[in-house]
Amino acid sequence: MIDEHKNRLGAEQNVIDRIKAHRNKAIAHFDSAYFNDLKALDKRYPLTYADINRLMDVVSDILRKHHSCLFNADPRVEILSTENTNKVLSYARAFQRARKDRALIRKGFMPVAYMQDEYGGNR
Repeated sequence: MIDEHKNRLGAEQNVIDRIKAHRNKAIAHFDSAYFNDLKALDKRYPLTYADINRLMDVVSDILRKHHSCLFNADPRVEILSTENTNKVLSYARAFQRARKDRALIRKGFMPVAYMQDEYGGNR
């Protein structure tokens, strides 16, 4: 099992290296070559949501299996990528804009109605 997990992670080594490059060049050290040319990082170390999601799925599967073996229980392990977070934030920003849109409110939109918890009570 351990060798299988090492092989699965090894198959994703290229993605792991590109993630580390993004961290090192743009976050941790602010490499001027990449700071001055924002597209250079993506050109040299391309990274897609599909790459990240695939890696996160591998890690999730490995953690699930290890937890199952260690505790004789099947956990619900879910690791979310930024793609999911971006969708949630996009909806939240859209609602913030809609609830401040006076023209929309004049047409009958009632933002307070959407702030109600459908299971009773306010949030």
